Amino acid sequence: MKLPVKIGLSVLILTIVALALLIFINLISSTVDTTDYFSQGQKLFDDKKYSEAILSFKKAQSKDPTNAAVYTAIAKIYVTRNRYLDAINEIKQALLRDPESGELNMSLADYASLMIATDPTYQKVAIDAYGLSAKSAKYKNLATYKEARLVSTTSDSNALTKAQDMYKSLGDYQPALYELILYDIDNPDTAFLDLQTAQKSQNKEQNTATDWTVFQKSLTDGLTQVKQDVASGKKPASILTRKGTVAYLVNRCEFGISFFNNAITESEKEVFYPQARILAGECLKRLARYDESRKMVEPVYSQQKDSIDARLVLRQDYKGLKDFANMKKMYDELITLDGQRYSVRADYAQELLNLSEFASAADQ
Repeated sequence: MKLPVKIGLSVLILTIVALALLIFINLISSTVDTTDYFSQGQKLFDDKKYSEAILSFKKAQSKDPTNAAVYTAIAKIYVTRNRYLDAINEIKQALLRDPESGELNMSLADYASLMIATDPTYQKVAIDAYGLSAKSAKYKNLATYKEARLVSTTSDSNALTKAQDMYKSLGDYQPALYELILYDIDNPDTAFLDLQTAQKSQNKEQNTATDWTVFQKSLTDGLTQVKQDVASGKKPASILTRKGTVAYLVNRCEFGISFFNNAITESEKEVFYPQARILAGECLKRLARYDESRKMVEPVYSQQKDSIDARLVLRQDYKGLKDFANMKKMYDELITLDGQRYSVRADYAQELLNLSEFASAADQ
């Protein structure tokens, strides 16, 4: 009787092992499928194929309902379609998976803020969410600043005092200022108020610093131009380029690239528009996306044979791409076009020295 018992135990153990292996394989397969669908959705989103992207994200969601990133991705698509309530619901689902996320609470607050005009009750939703986001070190300044601005518009009799205390708690909050200026870029008057608040809140050392003073002037000029362009009814390409320039000034190049790309799309319906391409190239270059920058600026170089600005961008792009022959070509052409640019001559001399040292080191 002992032999059948042993056989039975062996069969039972093998069955358990096989089941465990099957479950493990299914889990791995599900994870791979989720990752594939999510990556596919991200690529479609980047290509602005939103209808196809949302289908991929929904498939990823069905495979792994616990992945907060999928809900966030779907919410972003809803925002592009002005479906703010749907976006809010997706973010709430994401927060059930990751309730303490500073980024998710920030998104919820931002989307709720977009609903305030049609439903004032969302003001409290936004304020509460900014408060939760501010608990995250990464989002503390930006969330506190946004919360303070909303608090200052409530009917609470102590609202202004509360807001001022929140502003004071920020100290140096340039990152928050930058985001808010872009958030309010369609309303330059509000953006000016953001800048004035910053001027009052900066400490004395920063207020007297030359770079801060120069930055303030550049930003003020940029906002003034946006305001004038909007007021005078200028064409969309011009206004979008101004907005992109402000984004570039506050070192938010991703925003800038978006503005410039839209300006190029608008302008090419009518006439070739080099300024947006040059500035978009500057933003891409700053992000070390040299090949994209090169592709953006080369049409200007081809069509405007004497464009100094195009060559100034391309010399850096070619350097970043290690295309030193074309880098030298850009420097030579710059000197031919404008021999008085001593800074270009100095840069060229330094680059040639660097190349010489690089070649010597390679030979050793």
